[in-house]
Amino acid sequence: MTMTAGSSRNLFYRLNVISLQLPPLRDRREDIPLLAGHFLQKYGEENRKGDLEMTPSALDLLTECDWPGNVGELENVIERAVVLTAGPRIGAELIPEHVRKAGEFDVRISSFRQKHFVQGRDQRLREAADRIDARGGWRVQKRAAELLHVKPTTLNEMNQAARHQAAA
Repeated sequence: MTMTAGSSRNLFYRLNVISLQLPPLRDRREDIPLLAGHFLQKYGEENRKGDLEMTPSALDLLTECDWPGNVGELENVIERAVVLTAGPRIGAELIPEHVRKAGEFDVRISSFRQKHFVQGRDQRLREAADRIDARGGWRVQKRAAELLHVKPTTLNEMNQAARHQAAA
């Protein structure tokens, strides 16, 4: 059967009756255990391996991954694990390296962001302490503490630490 430009356009319009917007798997992490269970059953039956289950650590690795290949990539990872498993439980060791590393990378990025947020906050506290010292006065210190959502004593301690550091 050959398709002409007109018939392919007709097919497109017939298929395009309803458009569904499905968010990526990384935005639907709660679906990962359900999908993993479905694929375990499907590939378990195909490979004559019944009653397969994933260990909690393996499932954690799957839910931590961003899945750039979406559901198809998850399906391939599960199929690979089913083929490679010798027993009824699929552990973290059967999850491919790129999925395991994805979770570690996310943790490193998160700690990097947290570290730099804290450093930035400390810098803002130091700058506020310097302004208080330049202007002087308890009211200024209290207002700066309110704006930074910290206690006035924290600003006072930062000010003292900055003076001590400058003297050294």
